[in-house]
Amino acid sequence: GKGLVTVRATDSLGNPIDASGATLKVALPDGNSVELTPNQVGPGEYQASFDAEKLGSYIVTVAEKAPDGKSLVQSSGFSVPY
Repeated sequence: GKGLVTVRATDSLGNPIDASGATLKVALPDGNSVELTPNQVGPGEYQASFDAEKLGSYIVTVAEKAPDGKSLVQSSGFSVPY
């Protein structure tokens, strides 16, 4: 199957913002990882897909630099059951 990552970037008021500099990384069940290039699909909305055919857990990490230079990082995961 395929995994689909959707990133919605908004400011504190919920308005869409540019997140074209965000990086996406997926940790695969076999211990390897893959970097994804997100494509903009709408205002403040980005997507990328990857192969998710291996059984086990996948961890998706999104990283971006904030305007003040700090790193913003968020991770989430899912599993393909055995």
